Amino acid sequence: MKQSKFLILIIIICIQLFVGCKNIQKETITGKDSSKNNLMYKNDIVSYQFIFPDTAYVGKSYDGKIKYQGILDSITTKFEFDENKTSRYVNFLSTITEKDVKNMEQLTMQKIDTIGALDNNTILLSDIKFKKTGTFYIDGIISDVVYIPTNKKDKDDDSLFRKIANDSRATHKVVVIEKPN
Repeated sequence: MKQSKFLILIIIICIQLFVGCKNIQKETITGKDSSKNNLMYKNDIVSYQFIFPDTAYVGKSYDGKIKYQGILDSITTKFEFDENKTSRYVNFLSTITEKDVKNMEQLTMQKIDTIGALDNNTILLSDIKFKKTGTFYIDGIISDVVYIPTNKKDKDDDSLFRKIANDSRATHKVVVIEKPN
């Protein structure tokens, strides 16, 4: 009897692991951006693509963007603040590192810049320069937040909101080389 309960428990755990684990898929984008060799990263919650070169020259300034789509798009796509309407904010908390930082906790200990999104699908990257050759990572966290009014007030008569947030890791590898003569 104990053995059959144990076997059932093992089967349930295996099923939960199989169903519950989310794999991040990498696929090449087809269309006009495919020539830049940019990859789109997808899972069940977000998808993003860095439109940025994967090879850069020392000292040259580069602009790019992150194309982003999140699960919170199903609530609202508007970036406006009105205490009577649902509001949304998307930021990219970014840094440039020489090492591939393995987890979000290590990343948040780095010096981080905050870049606000242009709209719910576009985060602009501007004036990115590399001072030396090597492998670098544009690394960060896409923070997607929605505030939904509850139509209630607190004791100070301030409006109350429900906050729904999603933080997703986003990384792009760049190899920096000397400009040929």
